[in-house]
Amino acid sequence: MKTEEIAKIMQIYMMQSAYIGSTDSSNDVSGMFSVILKNLLDKINSEVVENESKSSLGESDSNNKNINKNIFEAIKQASEKYNVEEDLIKAVIDVESSFNPLAVSSSGAQGLMQLMPSTQKMLGIQNPFDVLDNIEGGTRYLKTLLDAFSGNKELALAAYNGGIWRMKRLGVDTVDEIDKMPKETQDYVRKVMKEYKKY
Repeated sequence: MKTEEIAKIMQIYMMQSAYIGSTDSSNDVSGMFSVILKNLLDKINSEVVENESKSSLGESDSNNKNINKNIFEAIKQASEKYNVEEDLIKAVIDVESSFNPLAVSSSGAQGLMQLMPSTQKMLGIQNPFDVLDNIEGGTRYLKTLLDAFSGNKELALAAYNGGIWRMKRLGVDTVDEIDKMPKETQDYVRKVMKEYKKY
């Protein structure tokens, strides 16, 4: 509460006490000052709540910035370790989870890079919601798929989303043949490549 606001309240209180002691209409005067005092206190309380809300939002933004900083640092490390472009990792995370480390899909995929429990087990991921663990494992998996398709991003992404065994079964060996995959996978490849080009 500001000093001048405290002074106003004290002044009104003193005026109220003086008037009550010197007038026959003490009830009317007391009521008038009570209304003024209440309005002033309501205004001050409203400002306090607003300031606390802004402060809380500021802390939330700060926490989000820290989370994003950790994510981008993990992406950089994984990129250097597995020789996968940072922009491609970012694009996958963007489409998969919108950079939410706690994301869980309806099919059970978890974390930033939306890894299924079976894939997590294969990759030795201990905690899919841990930023470093998820990105390290997801990037390693993406690298194996890029290698399997001679570095072709679209085919690797189709395998990441739709499964490499499904691609083999459907005879998907070229980018043009991705349309043999389910529509979800076709859309996924387009979305990730669109985000990749933005970065």
